[in-house]
Amino acid sequence: MSGLLMMARMISANGKRVSGALSIALALCAGAPRAAHAGAASIAAADDAAVAAYPLTMAGLKRYFAAVRFLQKLAAADPSFKAFMESDAALGEGQSDREKILQSNPKMAAILRANKVTARDYVVGGRALAAAYIVSKKLGESSAELRKAFPASDAQVAFVKAHEVELDPYMREMDAEDAP
Repeated sequence: MSGLLMMARMISANGKRVSGALSIALALCAGAPRAAHAGAASIAAADDAAVAAYPLTMAGLKRYFAAVRFLQKLAAADPSFKAFMESDAALGEGQSDREKILQSNPKMAAILRANKVTARDYVVGGRALAAAYIVSKKLGESSAELRKAFPASDAQVAFVKAHEVELDPYMREMDAEDAP
């Protein structure tokens, strides 16, 4: 599994699937269905609040993209790691579960650590970037509909717009990794 598809699988949150340009990036803020139980809604709300509060910085995102590149290479070379990345067990029930699961995988933890990316940066920061990028590009839906589906803050969207020239090549690279 590569690029945005791998990120989508690991960072996803609420079961929503979207098609179109950068469809896999859109899945960063959607994807893994949560268990249907009384606490699921509160987990989703807390996850979305954490995403909207996450501070995006170019330094942090450059480390994030570097880690993703290493993860792509490892998934391509190591079938057991690829299976882990693709497994439902790697998703957990919410972001907190996902962070713990990622930290418990020695290969994943080593790559994140080597790139100075925490599991929280990978999970929450990845969703924050994707949500802000999607909303800033208004991909596929109206801005109001996107804001409901993708929990980007105004500050995150402004950050993405201000750094569009720097971010677009990274996002195109990630998208290209997933091309057939």
